Amino acid sequence: MDTRPTWNDTGLTAGALFALAGVCGFLGPARPWLWALVLGAWIPLLGIVQTQNYASILALGVTFLGAYIGAAIHAWIVRVRS
Repeated sequence: MDTRPTWNDTGLTAGALFALAGVCGFLGPARPWLWALVLGAWIPLLGIVQTQNYASILALGVTFLGAYIGAAIHAWIVRVRS
């Protein structure tokens, strides 16, 4: 990962958030919304407070999608095994 001050690879960050939220949703499927908020809420908070970047709210959508997909995969695996 590039750590230069000019590094701006939003796709890599969004992919990492999606994957982490998916793993958390899979491991704790009872509350995927909580995983999404825990993992993604700090991004819009900092983005809005520091730079008035309201587009950073989209990070919550990425984490919610990942967490719910992880929880759905968990439910599917449990259903298939039964």
